[in-house]
Amino acid sequence: MESRAEIAAGKRHYGWAIFGLSFTNLFVEGGIKNTVPVVYVALRDSFKWSATTTSSIFSVAGVAGVEDVQSLGDANGTSRLRAVPAGGAAIAEDIGEMLRGKNTPVREMYVERGALYDVFRKITAPEDFADA
Repeated sequence: MESRAEIAAGKRHYGWAIFGLSFTNLFVEGGIKNTVPVVYVALRDSFKWSATTTSSIFSVAGVAGVEDVQSLGDANGTSRLRAVPAGGAAIAEDIGEMLRGKNTPVREMYVERGALYDVFRKITAPEDFADA
């Protein structure tokens, strides 16, 4: 047990640091967990996506190697998404495994190849206009 002289000298028991860190962790974790219903509904409504599209975008974006996920629209209860790989990574197999693991019905999945026009433009365009 700490003496009053040690407490007065500014020496605190390390248990208080553990207590403070634990409380901070619970506060942050609880706050994040409880904001999901608000953030999810706001995103779904603002982008006018279905619940399936919104949850699919978050799921696919969580796959390693995915740089961007774009919604291409909903039609007849089917959501169309485009997953863009980071740095040319092969992500199709990982996305397929994730979708199978979540029992998500997939009607069609394919790897979109680059267009010849884009390749030609990158080779022949001056560097100033290559990214335009």
